[in-house]
Amino acid sequence: MHRVIRLLVLGLAVALLIMSAGESQAQGTWTRVTAGRGATCSDGSAYSFWVRRTESSRLLIYFQGGGACYDLETCFGWRSYDPTVGDDDDPSLPGRGGILDFTNPENPFLDYNIVFVPYCTGDFHLGDRVVTWNVEGGGQATMRFKGAANARAALNWTYTHFRAPESVFVSGCSAGAVGSAYHAPAIMRRYAGVPVTQMGDSAGGYRGDLDRILSAWGVNASSFEAFYLQGAAANPTRRFSELNTAQDETQLTFQRWMGSDLRSVQDILLGNLLDVHTQAANFRSYTAPGNVHCVTLWDDFYSMSISGTRVLDWVANLALGNDVGNVYFDGFPLWFTPPQ
Repeated sequence: MHRVIRLLVLGLAVALLIMSAGESQAQGTWTRVTAGRGATCSDGSAYSFWVRRTESSRLLIYFQGGGACYDLETCFGWRSYDPTVGDDDDPSLPGRGGILDFTNPENPFLDYNIVFVPYCTGDFHLGDRVVTWNVEGGGQATMRFKGAANARAALNWTYTHFRAPESVFVSGCSAGAVGSAYHAPAIMRRYAGVPVTQMGDSAGGYRGDLDRILSAWGVNASSFEAFYLQGAAANPTRRFSELNTAQDETQLTFQRWMGSDLRSVQDILLGNLLDVHTQAANFRSYTAPGNVHCVTLWDDFYSMSISGTRVLDWVANLALGNDVGNVYFDGFPLWFTPPQ
């Protein structure tokens, strides 16, 4: 009888160990969620997003980047954006770098719950309208600028499933950086009383004729900096921030796409940052030399440093709700006075 009891106890212990191991393995796994009604990619296909769950109560909301368009030629001629969410957008695919490398023990988001918001609408996560153009020779082409509607679908799901996070870090790269600044105020309103910080990666160097682009998306604004200024003014106790490299080649390509003959985005970038710093005391920026685009998604995130301040540590402190200084590369132009 005692032997039977011992065997039962041993079996129960083994079962509990197996269950514990299974639960541990399940932590940090990704799940793809199909959004509901009103969310759609530019080609009419279903919109979906990815969620990573952990035992932590901290939350990262990350907006994906990738191209843009605003008229028939740019949307259907030499298309630079992805019109659908596919398996290749999966943030858990092998080889991901930066903050998506969960094999790196220095990753400050190792234990974070993450909502990854894909991008398939060519509108920087800002639009909520459908446009149909007549095509020469007959026929029509329809573009669904539904980035804002898609983001709201992902965020509404987030609000339901992460009701009381300990802290929230809102970020994104390139087009997603602008999307993070645009949607951050709504996230801050929803999580009132919770520390919420925004940081845009690699989108500070856009300037010029943005009115026609933003109006094509149905957005009433004249610059991307307006989203930082409006958000910072409405949330003076919250932190808004940007991370850029001074010779970002992708941002330069975007400027040329708008008709500019610039050879570098450095002066435009510094001018934009100075405009925001002058008007928003709760804005911070890190501007590094080089041409890396989307620092947070590459291994440069762990190695890039200016005067002893690593990008990694600067971002990690932001995410923790700590104040950080403004960090600038040496050799900036004489007209530029770095904010303190």
